[in-house]
Amino acid sequence: MLFPWDGGAPVPSIEGGRFLSLGHRHTCDIRAGRLRCWGDGTTNQLGLGDGLIRKTPTFVDDATDWASISTGDQHSCALKADGSVWCFGNNQAGQLGTGDLRPRGTPTRVTLPRPARSIATTFSHTCAVLSDASGWCWGANWEGQLGQDDAFPGADQPSPQPVAGNAQWRLLEPGDGHTCGVRLDGSLWCWGRNDERHLGLGPGSPQQVRPPTKIGARSDWQAVSSSQQGSCSIASDDGVWCQGSSLETGVTTYDVPTRVGGGAWRVFRTDTFHACGVQVDGSLWCLGRGIEGQLGLDDLDPRGALTRVGTEADWVDVQVGRFHTCARKRNGTLRCTGENADGRLGQGDLTRRRTFTLVP
Repeated sequence: MLFPWDGGAPVPSIEGGRFLSLGHRHTCDIRAGRLRCWGDGTTNQLGLGDGLIRKTPTFVDDATDWASISTGDQHSCALKADGSVWCFGNNQAGQLGTGDLRPRGTPTRVTLPRPARSIATTFSHTCAVLSDASGWCWGANWEGQLGQDDAFPGADQPSPQPVAGNAQWRLLEPGDGHTCGVRLDGSLWCWGRNDERHLGLGPGSPQQVRPPTKIGARSDWQAVSSSQQGSCSIASDDGVWCQGSSLETGVTTYDVPTRVGGGAWRVFRTDTFHACGVQVDGSLWCLGRGIEGQLGLDDLDPRGALTRVGTEADWVDVQVGRFHTCARKRNGTLRCTGENADGRLGQGDLTRRRTFTLVP
C-alpha cells in the first residue's frame, strides 16, 4: 500500500516515491494511487485542463496507479507505478520534456529510454533517475542546470538529456538555476548557478559551474532538497546541512555545507525563504521566513534556528512551497499553513493560516 491508511492502494514499483509536493502557488498529493491537485491552475499546473484555481483538492483523472508527484513553479510532473513519467503545465523552457515548447493542460507522457524510479522538478527544469540509476534532465539550461558540461550560455533542452559523466545516481533534486544530487556511493554533487554559493563550493568559487562537481569528501549523504538560492542535505549520522541562502536566518550565506540542526531526519525540505523537516521521532521543525504564517507557529515571526512546531510526535512527511507548508500525520490527515491567496491550502477559501490546518 502507498500508505497504511489507504486500504487497497496499489503497491508502487517506485523507489522513494514522493506523495506530497508543493509548488509556488499550488499543491498536489497522491492518495490510494490517485493524483489530486489544488491552488493556482492558471498555467494548467493542476493538470485539469481548464486554467482555473481550485480551493479544495481535485482529482486530476481516474487513474489509480500514480506513485510519485513533484511540483514546480508553473508545471508539475508525476510518476506512475510502471515507471512512466507524465508532465503538465507551462512549457516555455521545455520543462515538460515533450520535445517542444507547447504547454500541456493534462498529464502528457515523457519519452525516456527506460522506466524512471524518481522524478523531481522545480521552476523551469526537471530531472529523473531511471531504473539503471542514470540521471536525465530537461528544460531550462542557461546556467548549466541540466549538467551537460556545455559552454555558457547553454541551450534549453525540451527533450530528456543524460547528465554528463554517466554516473549512478540515487536521486537528483533541481533548484532554480542549479541542481544537486546524491550518487549511489553517498557522495553529494551539484552544478549550475553559484552566485550565492548555491553549490557549497566555498568563497571564491565561480559564479557558475557547468559540469557535475563533487561537494566535499563525505559519502554518507542520504537526501538533498534544492530551492531558488541553495540546498539542504541530510547526513546519515549528524543532521541537516545547508549551503547558499540562509533562509532569512540573519546569516548572509552558507558558503559550504553548514550544519543547521542535529538529530536523525525522515525528511527535510527547503524552498526560497524557509525550510521544514520531520525527525524520525515524528516531531516537526521549521526555520526561516514566517510572515505569511508558513512556519505554522501561530505567529508571523521568522525563526533563525530550527524550531519545533507544537508537541505532536506523529508527523510523517512535510513539504514546502514558496510561502506555504503542508505536512501529513501518521493517520493520513493532511494539514497546511501559510499563504492562501489562490486556494493552495485546500481549505475551500482564500484565507491565510498561521497554524497547520486540516485539509478537508
